[in-house]
Amino acid sequence: MEGVTDWVLNIGSGKKKKGQLMDNETIEIKKTSEIKCEEIYRVTVTKTADDALEAIVGRVNDGFEAGKVNRSDAVTWVLTYFLKNLTDSLIQEVRLDHFDEMALLESMFKKAKKSGKVPTELRGLLLRQTGFDAPNNKKPREKASQRLTNSFINDETINKTESKT
Repeated sequence: MEGVTDWVLNIGSGKKKKGQLMDNETIEIKKTSEIKCEEIYRVTVTKTADDALEAIVGRVNDGFEAGKVNRSDAVTWVLTYFLKNLTDSLIQEVRLDHFDEMALLESMFKKAKKSGKVPTELRGLLLRQTGFDAPNNKKPREKASQRLTNSFINDETINKTESKT
């Protein structure tokens, strides 16, 4: 890992023989800092996720004599690996697992209130829910206005002519 840990090796006092330690010498290895230059955050998980994390840590550490992976190390590795390998289909799968009908309805309601228009799909659904048939997607026809034409009967002219005769 990129400079994540810093190790200190202290050898106790005493004379060394070529490549060997004296009886009174001790080797002390300390892990001085687990994470450098990064802040640590807490995440709350379900019991199922916690059990899965324990299983991951157990499997990784089983037979691993060159080190030890703790829960934080495992979570950090899993999340960064997941991010690197995240695809659109995985995003859709996560969204499907967390789909909330009420959240969708609230979002659609807020958008409709803001725009002043209800989406046609939602309007059709609402009409069907109340027992009305959904309207066709065609725009309603406007009433035809009466058009003015040159062919008309002028009653006043006819009446004036009749009264004179």
